[in-house]
Amino acid sequence: MRIDLDGSERNFLSFFFFRGNLKEIQKSTKTNQSEKFDMYRASILMVLAMFFSSLAPFAAEADDHGRHDRHRERHRGQELVEDAVPAPANDLYIKTCGSCHMAYPPALLNAASWSALIHGSDDHFGNALSLDENDAQELERYLKESAAENAPGELARDISEDLGNRVVLRITDVPEIRKEHRKIRAEVLSRQSIGSLSNCIACHTGADRGVFDDDSVRIPHE
Repeated sequence: MRIDLDGSERNFLSFFFFRGNLKEIQKSTKTNQSEKFDMYRASILMVLAMFFSSLAPFAAEADDHGRHDRHRERHRGQELVEDAVPAPANDLYIKTCGSCHMAYPPALLNAASWSALIHGSDDHFGNALSLDENDAQELERYLKESAAENAPGELARDISEDLGNRVVLRITDVPEIRKEHRKIRAEVLSRQSIGSLSNCIACHTGADRGVFDDDSVRIPHE
């Protein structure tokens, strides 16, 4: 059946169908935009996931390095405890003994040896220390309190066990010290910048601070 429409009716129907198609187009466009946004977001998340997963080996390696560094520091600290003794901490001792040679850390000798040295100060290897009674008492008290048997660390303990109550007047006669230097040739010790085994600071750069670990050793060539 044919229906005849005038111009206004045809225009109305055309507008109705156009409006309906436009809504469908807009709806489809919104759907496409939403889908595109979802795909875009998923792509970004995937890229970020890949990026962070690629960092995992580096993070693990950094953590390994961190643990290694902490272990090395603990090991280094342990070495210092084993190969170090307290540095001299008495001004009178540093002034009196340090004026002629390095003020040796008191833990390199036992109390009996320090006491003998102070009581024999009028003939200190050919020299008179000229100590008055008060200075002699202060030095003896400090040196005995800081001697090997009263000091912390493995080096001090070894020296104390070596000597017991035996008296030695030279640090270079301590068995533990001689043992640690047994491989040093005589021609090395006779070099002008060293002179003798008693010149600890010539090779042990931290000797004045009581540090005798291998890392601080610098043997002069002349």
